[in-house]
Amino acid sequence: MRLETVGEVIAERKLHRAQGEVIVRIGRPALSGHGDWYCPFEITGLPNGPILRATFGVDAVQALELVHGVVGALLDYWKRELDGDLYFEQPGDDLGFPLPVRELQASKIEPDLDCLVIELKSGTKLSIPWGNLSRRLAEASASERSVMELSPSGYGIHWPLLDEDLAIGPIVTSSIR
Repeated sequence: MRLETVGEVIAERKLHRAQGEVIVRIGRPALSGHGDWYCPFEITGLPNGPILRATFGVDAVQALELVHGVVGALLDYWKRELDGDLYFEQPGDDLGFPLPVRELQASKIEPDLDCLVIELKSGTKLSIPWGNLSRRLAEASASERSVMELSPSGYGIHWPLLDEDLAIGPIVTSSIR
């Protein structure tokens, strides 16, 4: 699913850093074309440009709840990358979002035409463009990408036709840069 905008904003939080504001906007949950619900969110003011993503759930409540965890993970990553220069009201403040679980495990993986869909054991569903994963996957055909195996532990994915192996943790981390 490719997002163009966060849509109708239902919540917004302004965070601060030395170079200005970081704004988190959460959009109204909506039905996706696949029967599940998605909740879009946007984070602006970070060094690598804006982040526009969505979480997916069985209903609007779950999609909205999952946004908090994903936004918390993104902000935690950037707070560490910025050496703590990201805060709510005063330097050192908590950002007001849940902190991430450090070990990420997938329960399900699905290839889509332009992205890999990963469902984490936490219930969070992420869509990551093939180009964000690796050059080999970006250049592979859809049929080559579709032959993949999730490790029994849920920590990695193997593409036997491409001889490509990726770990879930770095995949999720790379998708937030």
